[in-house]
Amino acid sequence: EHPEWFHNFVADPVVVLKVNLAIPLMHLGFIDQARAQMDAALMRGRQRGELMARTIALWCAAMFEMRMQRPDRVAEHAQALCKLVDDHAIGQAQGPSRWVRGWAEAHLGSPQEGLRLILEGFEHNRRGGMLAGDLDGAQAQLDKARDLGERFGERILFMYHYMLQSRIELGRGDI
Repeated sequence: EHPEWFHNFVADPVVVLKVNLAIPLMHLGFIDQARAQMDAALMRGRQRGELMARTIALWCAAMFEMRMQRPDRVAEHAQALCKLVDDHAIGQAQGPSRWVRGWAEAHLGSPQEGLRLILEGFEHNRRGGMLAGDLDGAQAQLDKARDLGERFGERILFMYHYMLQSRIELGRGDI
């Protein structure tokens, strides 16, 4: 059983830790260890049943398999992610669920359908202000994420906040 503070995270920190460990392990050539971490994240997400944990695990597992050039596995994760997103109206994952599915379609022999889905995902995020140079919108979202992280003592994604801040500043020409 976990201490009370553990339950204050937006997403299961164990899932987030495992997916964030899998990608660097893969890039270092530790494929078996990377796959074990990703599989453990997927299993924990399913067992715990938390929407954000399941969404993060599926999304990251799909990206992992993209890097491994395994479109059949990407398609499996994409299908599960799309179902989760549609069943529970997870807005933040609408665009990425389409990109992932599009990548799989393109690599499995349907490049036109794949491109359509990728562009549909991009358009979904553009309409939501997530892309296309909406630096003020990006800053507002990042500020909200930082506030939430501070309120809950969340530190797992702390370094990403700084990377995103630097991208916003670069986009504004603030070198």
